[in-house]
Amino acid sequence: MEKMERKEIEKIEKEKKEIEKKEKQETKKMEKMERKDIEKIEEKKEIEKKGKQETEKMEKMERKEMKKKEKEKKEREGTTSLTLTCPVERSLSSNDSSVE
Repeated sequence: MEKMERKEIEKIEKEKKEIEKKEKQETKKMEKMERKDIEKIEEKKEIEKKGKQETEKMEKMERKEMKKKEKEKKEREGTTSLTLTCPVERSLSSNDSSVE
């Protein structure tokens, strides 16, 4: 009787250890999967961040180029309008009597 109980107890303990072992393996497997998921998410965020930075950089360069073009355009317009609106100076020569 006592032998049977001991065998039964050992059997139960063995099953319990196997269950614990499987649970540990499953836990490790889940943790590994979670780490991989986290790494993928972080990698995706890093890619998005780099993409966003690249986009911002390109937009900044475009704005800078547009400002440069606008400045050049204003300078051209400014010099053109200055030449158009400035009165023409006549040279005072002894032959020109119509200046006054």
